[in-house]
Amino acid sequence: MKLRLTLIGTMAVACATIQLTAMPTEEETRQAEPLVQKMLASERAALESRKKTCSEVAAAAMKLSSKADTDAVKLLLMKGAFAFYVQDGNLKEAAETMNALKAAIPDIPPQSVTNIIETALVRVPKKEDGAQLYKLIDKAKAESTTEKTRKDIAKLFPGWSLDSEVPQENRKDWASGFCANHRGQDNVLRLHPVNKKTPVVLSRTVTLSNKNPCLLLKVASWDEGSDFLLSVRVNGKYAMPNQIVCTSDLEPWEDLVVPLSDWRGSSVKIEIILSANNWWCEWSHFARIEIAEGNGLEKVVAEAKKTFGGYTWSYRVYNDEATIVSKSGVQFACAVSPKPTGHVSIPPTLNYIKVVNIGRESFRDCGELESVTIPEGIRAIGPDAFKGCRGLRSVTIPSGVKSIGRGAFFCCSGLTAVTFQEGVEVIGQGVFSYCTNLTSVTIPSSVTNIGTWAFSDCSRLKSVTILGNVRQIGSQAIWNCPELTSVTIRGERPDAPNDIFKKCGKLKSIHVPANAKSWAGMKTWQGIPLVFDVK
Repeated sequence: MKLRLTLIGTMAVACATIQLTAMPTEEETRQAEPLVQKMLASERAALESRKKTCSEVAAAAMKLSSKADTDAVKLLLMKGAFAFYVQDGNLKEAAETMNALKAAIPDIPPQSVTNIIETALVRVPKKEDGAQLYKLIDKAKAESTTEKTRKDIAKLFPGWSLDSEVPQENRKDWASGFCANHRGQDNVLRLHPVNKKTPVVLSRTVTLSNKNPCLLLKVASWDEGSDFLLSVRVNGKYAMPNQIVCTSDLEPWEDLVVPLSDWRGSSVKIEIILSANNWWCEWSHFARIEIAEGNGLEKVVAEAKKTFGGYTWSYRVYNDEATIVSKSGVQFACAVSPKPTGHVSIPPTLNYIKVVNIGRESFRDCGELESVTIPEGIRAIGPDAFKGCRGLRSVTIPSGVKSIGRGAFFCCSGLTAVTFQEGVEVIGQGVFSYCTNLTSVTIPSSVTNIGTWAFSDCSRLKSVTILGNVRQIGSQAIWNCPELTSVTIRGERPDAPNDIFKKCGKLKSIHVPANAKSWAGMKTWQGIPLVFDVK
């Protein structure tokens, strides 16, 4: 009797796991159940009398499924076969049966597959014994993630489809697909490359207008420290080659226009390709994907070169503004050729176009660069822009610069002087980490945010002065500075974790304003005594 109930229970589970999105429908499956029980009556009797094993009953069910008249009957028989193979410990056959079921019923939702397997795995005593089946669950969950992402894309950007799988992510806040809000934008699409070598691809087949068609993209990275490679192909030809997308805290979204005039009036397949760069938080975000009309010149995305001051400069143009960039898609490729030595002045214009940004890794590992002049027109210094420039001795940040990206001067061990003009608002993560000859830092009142590890491991740093409006200081911002003896904060108390001065053993006091409300009544901060003597 027990085995008979097991068989009926298995069939009941099979009915319960059918989803409305599957074929056959739930009603069709329910109606097929009595027929399936009748077809298996003799097998059930043989099982109860111990004349057959569960695996033999499963094999018989599979044979019957190949002759089934309806998909509902086929589905129930194959699910029953799967459950009995698992019950008998024949997990290899069970895995093969599940693959056969998915091939026979291609519309079965991945979630139903997961439910069927997880229900059967209750009978497997050891997790390692069910390794093959757990792999099937992982595959089904990945398929479920991809299926959901495809639906999200269809809702957010009608006409666009997913041409690849997307990696499964267990954390909901990192999952691919619809994102309610990201960096100030609502209703965002989030995607990630499949792996280091395999991109994720969005595509659309469309007939372009006869005027001046273009592709409008509003894109963002996960944060100012992450990136991804973005390219666009039209009928297999690159309309925009690989470019690194790493948006800043100050400008978290980037508007791009990809001209499509070369294909005007044609039926084309457009592919948006998202590839890995450093394989560190490669999440891409889209708030806009739209084919529109325009002259394609307002925000041209292009690569160009110009000789200035004895060097050849690589740059891109966005909306009539230039960004100095390293070679597309190539890590650690300097934007300046040959690699600069001694002093270099960054040109204020290139081909009469104003230079506004020093792009990511533009001068990375230019070890013989000693000093640099940054023109007033520069608004942002990108992540890792001067990373590893060990010969760099001094730098002046002009007032036009609003943000300094993550690791911009990381490991510039020869740097002795950094001069900030009023205007800088954001100092990113690890900007001056391992900066070892740096002895003093004065943060201007325009700065509102100092990132994680901004001045960590500055072994000769002795004094830090924060002039005014810093609201946030990141973790370990001034960590492991053993010679630090003087910290003066001339404004209200910033938000900061308890480790910003960790391993700064010589720091015995922090000087703060006598009349600042946020310091009132406090005797220590970060475990360090306060001195109220700043006017």
